Amino acid sequence: MSSRSSPFVTVPFPATRFLAVLLLAPLAPMVAAAANGLAAQDEDTSESYERFVDLVGSKYVPAGPESPRQTLRLQLNLSPDLPEGAKVVLELVHNGLPITGLKSELVVTGRQRLGVEHEWSLSQTLGCDDYRLQVTLDLNEQSEKVRRAFAATTKAFPPRLNPFTYPIFDPGKEIPIGTPEERTAQAERACKLYEAYINELLDNFNEFNDAVKQLRAGEKLHKAGKPDPAAYGVYIREWRRKQGATQRGIRQDLIEKHAAILVKTRTAHVNLIDLSAMVSKRALGLQKEAEKELGLAHVNPVPDPKEKKDADLVHWSASYRYAVTNEALNRSMDTIYRLVCPPAPDTDGDAGAPASGTVTGETESGTEPPGKDPPKGGDAPPKGGDAPPKGGDAPPKGGNGPPKGGDGPPKSGDGPPKGNAQPKKDPGVGISPGSPGDSR
Repeated sequence: MSSRSSPFVTVPFPATRFLAVLLLAPLAPMVAAAANGLAAQDEDTSESYERFVDLVGSKYVPAGPESPRQTLRLQLNLSPDLPEGAKVVLELVHNGLPITGLKSELVVTGRQRLGVEHEWSLSQTLGCDDYRLQVTLDLNEQSEKVRRAFAATTKAFPPRLNPFTYPIFDPGKEIPIGTPEERTAQAERACKLYEAYINELLDNFNEFNDAVKQLRAGEKLHKAGKPDPAAYGVYIREWRRKQGATQRGIRQDLIEKHAAILVKTRTAHVNLIDLSAMVSKRALGLQKEAEKELGLAHVNPVPDPKEKKDADLVHWSASYRYAVTNEALNRSMDTIYRLVCPPAPDTDGDAGAPASGTVTGETESGTEPPGKDPPKGGDAPPKGGDAPPKGGDAPPKGGNGPPKGGDGPPKSGDGPPKGNAQPKKDPGVGISPGSPGDSR
């Protein structure tokens, strides 16, 4: 066999090393910069600062004749490294987040550093609960004289760590807001507010349910013995406007007009938003069922920008992940009531009796939410809230109560739940019987 020369050129070792150095030389500055950066990070991690403001105590003063605003009287210990004239910003934290737009400026004066009293007139009315203090010092916000003084204390205030901020989460250093009387009154207002929204949703649903029954029976929205598509379309638009107004109130008005109540009822508010979407979705299912039975074209009103009455139609939403049943609606209401209206101790032993305002009638089959098995036929569905918390997270401290659970529908044919939902109004109307509707 004839030998064949290798197609690769053999380069002597010294030449190989020379080529490697030649190719890697441009990378040397980058490697050095990266090494310096890592070294700088190591230096940064070695730098730290101690608390320069600590909370000793606080006193809450409710709004009254002397002061139209809620007031906090804080007792603070200041670091001796704080120069005179330094400005420190104080904020209140609730559920781990600072209250937006609520700040107070503490200016260091005199030589006193221990037991310094600071009075804070709150620019917002806060809900009754326990809050935390957050402290921030920004060197860039100080006067020139104070910045020169800080330049002499770089060990206590390393410039690279500016701004200096920290919350005070120590046990026993909560800032309680609200007298016992105010807390009781707030709880009563919250219960009435949520109850009013629940009853409004029930009224909307039962009105639509009545209309669908009468439409099927030929008693409403008919012309010459046949369903009137024009009148039917007008009714669907008007009802969705009404339901949209209720959903707008829940999503927007409750936040803007009742911020103090929302502070303590965030979990209930999330459940109420879901309940409003569940009502819309259940009504949509009844609508599609009637349209299929009567041969009507599906009506899905589109908001008209030129029509002022359609402003609330924009807020109508049936966005809910799971199929909606009467039992799911009752469990959702029950969960909200447990969160904001704790029931009085039961002395009659009839806690299992059906409460007024529950939705009754045949149910719609659907998909149960993950992690929850549907109840067996004939068994009462579980009470709302017995399932694991939504998203698997425990509720934050602050009185929000257990998150909602158990919104998925049970199997078709189960009876209404024997929950403890407590609407004051008895709608007296249930879901119309018939084959399950498509509520998606």
